[in-house]
Amino acid sequence: MHVALVGAHPFPGEPSRGGVERVVEVLRRKLAERVQVSLIVPNTRRNLLHRDEFGEISYLRRPPGPGFLSYWSWSSRAVHREIARLSPDIVHVQDLAGVAWLWPKCRKSSSPPVVFTVHGVNDKDVLHTAGTDVLRRFTAPARAAVIGAIERGSRKSYDDIIVINDYVLEAMPDITALRHHFIPNPVDEVFFSAPRIPHRPSLTRHLLQVGVISPRKDILASIAIVREMVRGGTNVHLHVVGPVVDERYHRRCLNEIARAKLGSVVTFHGGVPPSYVAEFMDRADALLLVSRQETSPMVVAEAHCRGLPVAVPRAFGLRWMVTEGVNGIFLEAPTPAGDALRLSEFLARGPDRDAIRRTAIARYELDRIINQTINVYRTALGLEPAPSRQAIGA
Repeated sequence: MHVALVGAHPFPGEPSRGGVERVVEVLRRKLAERVQVSLIVPNTRRNLLHRDEFGEISYLRRPPGPGFLSYWSWSSRAVHREIARLSPDIVHVQDLAGVAWLWPKCRKSSSPPVVFTVHGVNDKDVLHTAGTDVLRRFTAPARAAVIGAIERGSRKSYDDIIVINDYVLEAMPDITALRHHFIPNPVDEVFFSAPRIPHRPSLTRHLLQVGVISPRKDILASIAIVREMVRGGTNVHLHVVGPVVDERYHRRCLNEIARAKLGSVVTFHGGVPPSYVAEFMDRADALLLVSRQETSPMVVAEAHCRGLPVAVPRAFGLRWMVTEGVNGIFLEAPTPAGDALRLSEFLARGPDRDAIRRTAIARYELDRIINQTINVYRTALGLEPAPSRQAIGA
C-alpha cells in the first residue's frame, strides 16, 4: 500500500512548530514501518524534494496572496498535481479540508480514495490569530466566513473522516452524516519511552506552558494567573516552551511581565525537541494551557503520558481529555485570582502522577492507533467492509 500524506511538516533539520506537525511526523514514521509513505507539505517557504529513511517529502512553495484564499485554490491545484505524480493507493489529508476543494473537479474514477483527519476548527481559529494587527482584526469575521464555507463544502468530498475528539462533531455537525471513525492523535514515542526524571516537589511550583507564542495560546492569561499566585503567597515559576511566531504578541507578553515585576518568575525557553519537552514535563508540577481555541491539543496527551496534570479551560475537546481533580482541573473561576487559588489548592493535594501516566499510556497506545488508521485506509479502499452507522462512532 502506498499512502500519500498531506499536511504540515518541518523542513529537514528544523524542529516542529505545532501539534499538527508533530502528529504528521509521528504518523509518517510509524506508517513507514508498515506501508510506503510519501508526504506532501503545502504552503511552505520554498519548493524542495527531500528523501529520508521514511520516504519522500515534497515541500510546495506558498503561492502569493492571502493564505486564507490560496490554500483552497492555487495550493489545492499544486497538491493535486503532486498526487498525480506520486500515483498513491490512498491519500490522507491532515488539518485543512479545503486543500482538496478543487479535487472533485479534477478527480477521475481511477483516482485514489481520500481520508481526512480533522485537527482544527479553522474558521474559529482565524478569529484568534489576528493579534494587534488592525487590518487582520477587521477582516477576521469575513475571512472566517469564507474558511467555514470552504471547509464545510470540502468535507463532503472525502471518503472517510477520522475524528480525534468528540468536540469535532460538536463543532462540525455535518460530519455526523459522513462516514467517520474515532481515533485519537498518535503521541510521539518519546513521551512513552524516555526515562522519567523523578518528580521532587519543592518550595516553588513549576508551571509549564508548551506551544507557539501567539495570541491564540493566550499566554497573557497564563501570566495573569501566575501573577495572582505570587500575590497569594505562592512561590511559582512559569516556563514557556515554544517558538515565537508572533513577534508583536511576544513583546506584549514581555511588557506585561516587566510591568507586573515578574521577570524572575516567567522564562521563555524557545522551541525545543520532544525529548526536552518530556524532561520539562517531568520536572513541572502542572501544565498550564489557557488557549482561546483548541480541538484535541497534543500537549495535553503528551503531558498525561508523562504523568503531568493539567490546568485548562472547560471548553473545546479538553472536556473529553480531563477528569476534574484526577488528571487536572478546569480553569473556570470568574477571575485569574480564582483560578490561581484553585490551581494552588489542587497542587497541594498532590495528584497521583503514576495513575495519570498509566491511564494515558493505555488510551494513546501507539500501535493500536496505527492499526486503526490502516484499517480506515483498507475500508476506504474497499478491502474491509465499512462499519455500520452505529459502529462508526464507537
